[in-house]
Amino acid sequence: MSENKLKRRIFWFFIIAKLFTVVFIIAAWDFSAFKKNEMFSILTLILPLFTVYTSVMFDEIVKNRYVNTEQPADRKLQATFRNIVYFALPVYVFAILGIILLTAINTFSFAEMQAALTALEGGFGIYIGRIIFSLFKQEKDN
Repeated sequence: MSENKLKRRIFWFFIIAKLFTVVFIIAAWDFSAFKKNEMFSILTLILPLFTVYTSVMFDEIVKNRYVNTEQPADRKLQATFRNIVYFALPVYVFAILGIILLTAINTFSFAEMQAALTALEGGFGIYIGRIIFSLFKQEKDN
């Protein structure tokens, strides 16, 4: 698979995942699974890293907004890297959703959810960041 194709897929996956997660949290609050202040606390825990990831992707899309016929051929990615991406990104998003769901059904307390999300972002989020920044890293202009 080409690098540009994977980049586009990751970008849209994160946009859809981000929107779905926000809607899921608001719906859980609407069904009285969370108090309003808890809903906002959850959003402030998960949105910053999602926003960092998507802003890095968006910056590259804006930077490369023109069709460049002089650009070298799109690089092909190793299957191992592609498989790691296709495994790690959904696991990361579903883990976030799972923790929020376990809190919504009162399996986790709010404090346990905060600790679990912090641990997830601190432990697993680092690897997600490495994937995102390796693909979307801005090259310095000469």
